[in-house]
Amino acid sequence: MHFLNLLMNKSNNDKCKLQKIVELDYLRGISALAVISIHVLGFYSRIEGESTLKIVISYLAKFAIFAVPCFVFISGLVLYKNYFTVNVCSFFKQRFSKILPMYIIFSFFYIILLASFNYSQG
Repeated sequence: MHFLNLLMNKSNNDKCKLQKIVELDYLRGISALAVISIHVLGFYSRIEGESTLKIVISYLAKFAIFAVPCFVFISGLVLYKNYFTVNVCSFFKQRFSKILPMYIIFSFFYIILLASFNYSQG
């Protein structure tokens, strides 16, 4: 219950008002930079042979690996914070109504693009 009190602020009329957690924005920024560094360092990790640069790049990439689980944690926390009073069925209905149309549209374009590349190669 203490966790809910941290996420929420009771106003005078006893309605719950959600607070923004500023530290999550900092954590998102650090995680975003770590994800970018993973992708950049992944390109340079293909350096041939053993060198000091390759060792440093390897350690930096291992240090930045926290970013993906961090994004999953932040997403779960923000979803919980914003939807903990919402009915599960209405939550999924709302999410699918936003996600499913775009998924179908982009899947259609992907199938057309894939078919055109296969047709041009074969």
